[in-house]
Amino acid sequence: MATAVRILKSRTSWSVPVACCAALLLSCKGPVDGTRSSLIVLVDFSKSFAPLGPEDRPALQAVTQVVRKLANERLEQPVKILWSIIGNESLHPLQPCGPAKSFALKLTGRTSGTGDQELISQQELKDWLDTCTDAVAGLSQNNVQEFTDISGAVAFAAANGESVQTDRLLVVFSDFIEDLPPKHAVTPFTLHGERVMMLWRPGSQDHQNPSAMMHRLDDWRARFTAAGAKATCARPVLGLSADDIPPCLWPTQ
Repeated sequence: MATAVRILKSRTSWSVPVACCAALLLSCKGPVDGTRSSLIVLVDFSKSFAPLGPEDRPALQAVTQVVRKLANERLEQPVKILWSIIGNESLHPLQPCGPAKSFALKLTGRTSGTGDQELISQQELKDWLDTCTDAVAGLSQNNVQEFTDISGAVAFAAANGESVQTDRLLVVFSDFIEDLPPKHAVTPFTLHGERVMMLWRPGSQDHQNPSAMMHRLDDWRARFTAAGAKATCARPVLGLSADDIPPCLWPTQ
């Protein structure tokens, strides 16, 4: 998989035919040995939601801020962190920030990890997440997808977190309008106790029926729960702050 820098230079949309469910497992990079927890963010690049605009930037920054906080203070390390898109073929998605990273704080003389997938300092994690935010926002401008395979994106995220040993957090940034390509069946997915946060913004068609957004959230909440989510919550993109996210993803017991 290309790095974020190479991806940003590419203006070609990715669309890879789905061979079978086994191909999904082969397409995912397995977690680093001993991965304790995961935090995966899915961002909608479909035409009803993308490109991301100035109103979305504060929410993206809030998410990256909370990813840093949870990875440093709450989640057991190593933490697997992955950003992926929701688009035409979400089982084989574009990953705007490159392959998954493994973060584990190490108090050594080194200031950076030994490989492309390893982050070992708070500064290294911050720098990568800042670059990642820019990559997600920038890439959405030129890679708007015709369709919205949300189920495939969730299946991809679930496969990436399946071998994680403790907490699995999943953030879905979308209008939750699933619009599949012709003759493309809904991808089944099974969750493994994920805490799912739905970050929502109304789609381009919702001005005709304002209540449709809330109905979709209810439907997806039910689907996530039925698939095995430990907990679900929803927050609006507009006005989102970093303080709004931890109570949702990591509620006080």
